[in-house]
Amino acid sequence: MRFQYPSSFLKLLLVGFAFAIVPLLFVFANANIAFDNLAKQSQITISNAVVTTRSGRVLQEQLSLMERSSKQYFVLQDNVLLNNYNQAHIKFNDAISQLEALADSPSQHKNLQLLSEKTSQLHETILSSKPINEPDLGFLNSFSQITQLVETIVQENNLAIDVASSQLTLTVQHTQKKVFLQSLVLIPLAILMAGAITYLLANPIKRMDAAIRHLGKGEYDQPIAIDGPGDLRILGQRLDWLRTELKEVNEQKQPFLRHV
Repeated sequence: MRFQYPSSFLKLLLVGFAFAIVPLLFVFANANIAFDNLAKQSQITISNAVVTTRSGRVLQEQLSLMERSSKQYFVLQDNVLLNNYNQAHIKFNDAISQLEALADSPSQHKNLQLLSEKTSQLHETILSSKPINEPDLGFLNSFSQITQLVETIVQENNLAIDVASSQLTLTVQHTQKKVFLQSLVLIPLAILMAGAITYLLANPIKRMDAAIRHLGKGEYDQPIAIDGPGDLRILGQRLDWLRTELKEVNEQKQPFLRHV
């Protein structure tokens, strides 16, 4: 199948440049998109890990403050201590809400819901109980169970962070492998296209150079036909016209010399 050249040498050059650069642009754009997605995913993973870790630490700190303030309140009967307990309870519930928003596994949701129920029950009991000289503080032993549940939740959160980090590492490795394979295929394709266009550009120029050298040597019998872009074909036709003119001049020169 004969290649159809464009109408001009410049168009052929532009078409060749486009075919050679498109695979490289595809690799660059795809790599840019992939690594941009990785950056966003990394940012989300790190942000979630920070919030999860901070919320877990808040749970432990506020639970300790709740337990200490409530026990001191029933012993010292000081409303300031009760107010400290209430503030710690509010921060404790806020931390639970943040963890529920970031929880992925059913086990995390179940433990957080159980923690919220236990602390709510204990909170209602503390508010409904009146401090007396010798109060029955048996219900405050629930803090030990809640503390164990908080430790379990913190461990689950740490495990989830490790899993997310491992998943992110696998995603990075998969993206790098994908970009490498695309580059391995498309970059040689771009080089092949550049070579093909170079051949298409160089071939008519070589034929034209050969035709001019034949004319310089006085070889006028072989017709000149340049197969290439439109402007080079026109130039080839003019060279062929020049060949025929030189041939006629050369043929007329011999009788003239004989007459002389």
